[in-house]
Amino acid sequence: MTKKVLLGVAAFLATLAVTPRSAADTIKTFEFNTSGCTGGCAVPAGTVTLDDTGTGVKVTVALTPNQDFSIDAGNGHFSFTFNLDKSTITPSLITDSFNNGLTTNILGTSDFTFVSNSAGSYTNSPFTGFNYAIQCPGCNPNLKTVQANIFSFTLSGISNADFIAADSYNGNPIFFAADVLDISSGNTGAVGARVPEPGSMALLGTGLSGLALLRRRSQARAKAS
Repeated sequence: MTKKVLLGVAAFLATLAVTPRSAADTIKTFEFNTSGCTGGCAVPAGTVTLDDTGTGVKVTVALTPNQDFSIDAGNGHFSFTFNLDKSTITPSLITDSFNNGLTTNILGTSDFTFVSNSAGSYTNSPFTGFNYAIQCPGCNPNLKTVQANIFSFTLSGISNADFIAADSYNGNPIFFAADVLDISSGNTGAVGARVPEPGSMALLGTGLSGLALLRRRSQARAKAS
């Protein structure tokens, strides 16, 4: 009986490993956990969520209510930068909003725009090595006509696997960077997102650990009897 249970669990875990487009595979979340701000910005400063729909990827960039997007115009900063294994992209309009911790107000679709739909070379100092950038001119702290901390857009014809790391920073590969204003301190600068939150492989690892524990307990019972 125990052997049948173990084989059943193993078969289930194997299914998890090979089943295409599980929730853990189609949705990946990266955390802005590296501060490059002058004077420092509170981290984690927010998240980047990739939702692979099968025909494209919806990207949602959400800062914490204590942050909003800011650009130090002309000094190697962009509202958002990322690296993609594609020479061109087909993006939707970018919808932005502001969340104050209680409510979310949708602002529109004209504040944030792609610098180019073709791959280029961009920095979000101190983070480097990106090939796509999004800018929000009204987010400039000297103008501040736009106060937003969330935006989203969809890239057609790509998958989550097309997002690749840019240059490493302090030994850590950076996938995304955003220029932010830390509302509490008034500091500005870029924050970087390193590695995604654990996905299906973490789930698989947890399951395998449980299977090993179950097997050891079964063997211990057999020896005791």
